[in-house]
Amino acid sequence: MKRRIALLFAMLIAASGMATAQTVYYQTTTTYNVQVSPGVYITFNCDVDEGGMVTLYPSVNQFSYDQWATNLDGTPTDIDFFYGNKKSVIMTEQAHLAIQSRVRQAFNFLEHNELVAIGETKFSINLLFDPVTAVPVEIAFRFRSEHGYRYIHPSFFFRLAMQLLATPIPGITVHPDAQGQNFVGIRWLQGIPE
Repeated sequence: MKRRIALLFAMLIAASGMATAQTVYYQTTTTYNVQVSPGVYITFNCDVDEGGMVTLYPSVNQFSYDQWATNLDGTPTDIDFFYGNKKSVIMTEQAHLAIQSRVRQAFNFLEHNELVAIGETKFSINLLFDPVTAVPVEIAFRFRSEHGYRYIHPSFFFRLAMQLLATPIPGITVHPDAQGQNFVGIRWLQGIPE
């Protein structure tokens, strides 16, 4: 009996050591090559600013750091459109449901449970759309480097990017006054889906 208790105690210590030996990502500015199929990789840029804010985005993005859109002729766009004071992207309830369904599909069981266990709840998603077709064209994720997302492998963010960029999101239109811009965007805080 003592031997069994000692063995159980040793297993418990080993398991707790494994739980605390998680890989930490997104602590410094770097790039991640995410394998999408044998021999095929997508590069994600990971920028960490001095305050510890992480911006993670596909390296092919063109507008990740544009503070506001410009018109196709190069003139600045009315900043109110980009920051949502006017609705440049019009979303129906169908669009909200489609986005939440795609986010849910990107999480695997372990990632979901890990974030729930550490109490992590939200990260920011910036989604940019073509102003004529309303098709999503670029995505970026933002969270703080000390938050629980630092334990989530970059492949999760690749899966989520593919879920949101792969096909048009039903129920999204672009306001006619915004159609001369090079892109329009929405930003939201995304919770962990149930």
